[in-house]
Amino acid sequence: MLEPFAEDVWIAARPLRFFGVEVGTRMTVVRLRDGGLFVHSPVALDLPTRHAIDALGPVTAIVAPTLFHHLYVAEWALAYPSASLSACPGLDKKRKDVAWSRVLGDGPEDEWNGALEQTFFGALPMQNEVVFFHRKTRTLISSDLIFNLASHSSGLTRAVAFLIGHRKPGPTLLERVMVKDRLAARDQIGRMVAWDAVRIVLAHGDVIASNGSAILREGYDRTSAVASSRRTNSGSPSACSTMCLATTRRSSTTTSQLGVSIQPSRATNMPCSSIKARFSTKRFAGSVSALGK
Repeated sequence: MLEPFAEDVWIAARPLRFFGVEVGTRMTVVRLRDGGLFVHSPVALDLPTRHAIDALGPVTAIVAPTLFHHLYVAEWALAYPSASLSACPGLDKKRKDVAWSRVLGDGPEDEWNGALEQTFFGALPMQNEVVFFHRKTRTLISSDLIFNLASHSSGLTRAVAFLIGHRKPGPTLLERVMVKDRLAARDQIGRMVAWDAVRIVLAHGDVIASNGSAILREGYDRTSAVASSRRTNSGSPSACSTMCLATTRRSSTTTSQLGVSIQPSRATNMPCSSIKARFSTKRFAGSVSALGK
């Protein structure tokens, strides 16, 4: 069901397992100035959810903000045919079955101009996320920009979070090392930090109720250094390989207890997944995308 989060902002969390690990997902709904609803990263549209949505107002905009959060867009489009359908850059090519109204950019569309601001985090093309900000309540609305799994109720989820360098709210090591343009990342994150958000809605883990801007800034503080190191060591193992090899050395006992197998792939110099399946970084992204979240 929908839960009130801030004035004119509601959220709906749903369970989601990724390779057997519970990470959850979350939809955000914002009531715009004209009374219409902006639906961000829609979840499955079951009957209770539809009744709750219809009680709030007409759906005028449906947004798939990243390359991974799009699975239920088509069923929402069928239920609300008059709503616009907005895709993050690249998703229009991936989901050709959806009649998209537009591909999102850096500036707000007419439907939500004045209520929401946005920034395209193009420095991380693995996700291509468009991040939003509800100025009225100082709420940053995202999907994969920030994770908060280190204190998850599942012990397995916490252990996997630890293995991927995730100890507190922020990006995981994977997001940090997959940034392609560190100067662009600095600019884009800087613009988001300048919003001075108090709250952050995110897809995976508990929402952040305070100090949002500081948490975002701290989380991506090391991005430039990591990206620079990766650029100057082009012959070194991939970031994911480095991550898995490092966690193997320092956490072999933990991984053994969890039944987790982390091995380097000689063919691609990429890591195996922590769920005993070998795949390169690109195939990893494809697997998440196939899940659709």
